[in-house]
Amino acid sequence: MSTQPTSDPTAIGATTSLREFLTTAGTLTKAQRELLIDQALTLISGVYVHLPLKRAMHAVDPVQSLRLLRRRHEGMSEREFHDELLAIFIGLRDLHTKYELPAPFAGRIAFLPLLIEEFHENGRPKYVVTKVFAGFDDPNLKAGVEITHFNGVPIDRAIEVNAARQGGSNPDASHARGLEGLTIRPMAYTAPPDEEWVIVGFTDGATAREKRIPWSVFAPEPSPV
Repeated sequence: MSTQPTSDPTAIGATTSLREFLTTAGTLTKAQRELLIDQALTLISGVYVHLPLKRAMHAVDPVQSLRLLRRRHEGMSEREFHDELLAIFIGLRDLHTKYELPAPFAGRIAFLPLLIEEFHENGRPKYVVTKVFAGFDDPNLKAGVEITHFNGVPIDRAIEVNAARQGGSNPDASHARGLEGLTIRPMAYTAPPDEEWVIVGFTDGATAREKRIPWSVFAPEPSPV
């Protein structure tokens, strides 16, 4: 994956800034929104056999949430509408039952040009950069440095907050999705980042530094059938 921008943000293989990508995002009509809500209601109330279990496990009522959304969606922005539908399905904590955003979000990945992974030292988790993407050139922020903060938030807490916006039916799965989603977010199943850039705090063991990194959006090749 390259961080170099291309001239056409809608083209397959294109990489562009999050800000530029969002200017290409259209809006759903009232009828399209209501069709989505009605289909979700049919799925969850009429087909989803795990609904009683999920209600008991997670204290959620997706059917009532969808009914309320149908009554008040006209006053919502496009972002608020998608966030609400995503939250309803994420509340089920079922990775097999998702709301997939429409084009242009489907098929696009928002990313920061580094991969963060976890290891444990003396029983405590630590988070290190294990890979930087082609086109990202910073002599200090490289594989092996430890990530300490994300937008000024201690990294453990940042992962916890992000995990609440991801799927995962148990704490370990939720934590894994929260860590993965710090830098890589397939926008078919998760909302675009709220921020246009992040401030990453890191250390090489001797010096603490910060780096401002903008979010980019990538259009990968379609998966082979």
